[in-house]
Amino acid sequence: MSTLAPPRPALRSVSRSGAELTIRELGPGETGPLAQVFDGMSERSRRLRYLVGTPRLTASMVRLLTDVGHARHFAWVAEIGGGAVGIARIVRTSDEATEAEVAVEVVDSCHGRGVGRALVAAAREAASAAGITALVWTARPENDAVRRLLAGPGASVRLVDGLVEGRTPLLPLAA
Repeated sequence: MSTLAPPRPALRSVSRSGAELTIRELGPGETGPLAQVFDGMSERSRRLRYLVGTPRLTASMVRLLTDVGHARHFAWVAEIGGGAVGIARIVRTSDEATEAEVAVEVVDSCHGRGVGRALVAAAREAASAAGITALVWTARPENDAVRRLLAGPGASVRLVDGLVEGRTPLLPLAA
């Protein structure tokens, strides 16, 4: 069974606004960052991320979204000044799947500041290291930001039941 790489130290970079951005793994059961990011998203951003209106996270959603740190589900948190401003996750359909679904959410105040791009880069690197060969994703047609973030070289995109479904191949990491 291939697993995702063991936890790494936090990655630090500077966002487009000049703020120090820290990317770290979300810990199993860690709900604080999830709540911070969700609370920082507008109703429109929540609809774009969850595909439907989501006024609150239910207890079962919180359990599902924080069941991380194993072969099927890993998530990364972006923080500025110690506060969570975004989350990206990859979820395999099975422990051995070579494709994984990817999702990303960023608080409204940090849109356009490079947070999503940094999160997706961390997710892609870990997925590739774990033997995942492609990321799959679903978005509302008006979610241009996610389409720009996830549609890389060789990506395919199609409209299915009013939603955009994408598949983005991953390049293997250099040895």
